[in-house]
Amino acid sequence: TGRRVDQFLAGADVEAIELGAIPWGERFERRVRLRNEGSRPIIVRGSTTSCGCAKVVETPSEVPPGAEADVVIAFRMELPAGAWLAPLIVDHDGADAPLRIPMSARLRPAWSFRDDSGFRTVEPGTTIRDTLRLRTRHESAPRVLELRSSEEGLTAGPLRAEDAPAGAFAIPFTLRAALRSGFHRAEINVFCPPGDPHQRLRIPLEYWVEGEVDAEPRRLVFPPANAGERRLVLTGPSGDELVFVSASAQGVPLEIVDVEDGAAVMPLKLNAQAPVNSGRLRVSFERGGRQETLSIGLRSRDAVGP
Repeated sequence: TGRRVDQFLAGADVEAIELGAIPWGERFERRVRLRNEGSRPIIVRGSTTSCGCAKVVETPSEVPPGAEADVVIAFRMELPAGAWLAPLIVDHDGADAPLRIPMSARLRPAWSFRDDSGFRTVEPGTTIRDTLRLRTRHESAPRVLELRSSEEGLTAGPLRAEDAPAGAFAIPFTLRAALRSGFHRAEINVFCPPGDPHQRLRIPLEYWVEGEVDAEPRRLVFPPANAGERRLVLTGPSGDELVFVSASAQGVPLEIVDVEDGAAVMPLKLNAQAPVNSGRLRVSFERGGRQETLSIGLRSRDAVGP
């Protein structure tokens, strides 16, 4: 990875070092430039960071007036996925307190996965047999340690290494689809071997069970900050009347901006300002004098994932 240079003032407030999205296991150096705008030399007593993944490998001992000098940090990002924060601390005699430069990054998971079949549409009770494929940057092979699912009838494994490319693995699985129509989500959890500190990889198996009432789209995606509105259309058999009752996400009612009911096709506009996460949107309606509920997939576009 190439070196990048940022300009900072010694003993002054500075902007944060944004490292961006970093793959797991990435090794690289970052050069931070200090500048002495004072009238006397500044003695640098030492530089350090608060994380063992970032080691200062080069620091100046003295910065003359009007001169510049670099602190070089070597990174080895073998950490759990997610947000990472740590300061660079430069101890010097140019101020009463050390210079603290905030550093941040978004760390990617050690693994990535691919489900060749993607989002499936199946008949009620159908048995799904397929294979998930994993890639890992980790030196040790992951293995399936547990299965967790909101559905019954999910079995997976054993994990097997593939001939090529390096770090490629496959997990065969069998899933008996639910009988209830609408959106469903099962999950396989993959871990590194015991004792490894890295996070598990949650692999979603999402599918749609066909029924008399359909939805378009079958999965709603909200943008970052959940701004704006989303349109959802439910369609029942010809001649039926769909009458809206309520909508909720994770048990929290959602505001409906507009709805046209009383026909086999029922368009809704949802207010997307409400806080939502990945999960299910449940829409309740009356059909043929009876109340029914249909689940729609719900995902926030800014949710973290592999």
